[in-house]
Amino acid sequence: MGCVSRLGMFSAPSESDYAFADEILDSVGIAHLGGRVYTQISGGERQMVLIARALVQSPKILLMDEPAANLDFANQVMVLETVKRLASQGIIVIMTTHTPDHVFLCGTDVLLLARNGEIISGAPETVMTAENMRRVYGIDVCITTAEREGKVLRGCVPVMKEP
Repeated sequence: MGCVSRLGMFSAPSESDYAFADEILDSVGIAHLGGRVYTQISGGERQMVLIARALVQSPKILLMDEPAANLDFANQVMVLETVKRLASQGIIVIMTTHTPDHVFLCGTDVLLLARNGEIISGAPETVMTAENMRRVYGIDVCITTAEREGKVLRGCVPVMKEP
């Protein structure tokens, strides 16, 4: 389906279109899904198929609306690693998320949109602060850090009020 935009109204995909689609499936790590029915694969696999479908169009910019929403941790990581890899290959990836941790995992430039119309932008470490999160969400948030294998890992933890 990804090559439909290049085809005429009554045209069918060519052998090279199929070969290119197979290359894309392989490049995003889902070549094993090539013969599977879309409705019979998992949510994470479906998301990867949608990404592959978009990549068959050879985009310069990829717009993604919450690509890891409703996925378990493993599938979130699979999708976000793919997003990060695509960006490192020169594709401009613009994505939305309601999961602040995703910004720390794969964001390079961030826009944080507040309900009052305020826009905070910059690097993840400067935008995703406890103060900014409180201004946007109206709750206390703790930004945590940890180190693993020489990398600083960051995360957001909402602070719940005591009962």
